[in-house]
Amino acid sequence: MEEIANSNPDHEFVKEMNKFVDSKAGVKGLVDSGLVKVPRIFIQPPECFLNPCSGVSLNVPVIDLKGLDNDHMRKEIVNEIREAAETWGICQLINHGVPVDVIDSVLEGVIKFHEQPPEVKNEFTPSDTMPMQAVKFTTSAQVNGSIAASWKDILVCLYPDQKLKDEELPQVCRY
Repeated sequence: MEEIANSNPDHEFVKEMNKFVDSKAGVKGLVDSGLVKVPRIFIQPPECFLNPCSGVSLNVPVIDLKGLDNDHMRKEIVNEIREAAETWGICQLINHGVPVDVIDSVLEGVIKFHEQPPEVKNEFTPSDTMPMQAVKFTTSAQVNGSIAASWKDILVCLYPDQKLKDEELPQVCRY
């Protein structure tokens, strides 16, 4: 894919971003439409690139959750997670107790969800009438103050009371 020319950055960027958001097709919808050029709204300006010669290590922190039930270890683990979140914004958790077959099933469900037609996925798009829905499909596009959007679609499951009803999940995501 090639870049789309950047002729009028401010007005054209907002116009393109709004068109993308209003389409509700997501990034997958763009790809499925036969897109041959990456839209300008997804292209980061060169000043945002990480200089590969800067000497920065790109090893994502790995945090071991073994011993989480021990008060002393818990404090150390929480501090490691806090530091990783503040420094990296991401970390890898090991010894978390989630079986591999469950992780594989979740990944398979998410892939199947994103492979569905836009009209099926849009049943999970947040709306004014259902702002607190438990399962939401959205894209990473942010119109206000964005330099460029991230090239991703997102399926979010919220369950603050620790319970997510099976019927709230998309059919293809049910375990």
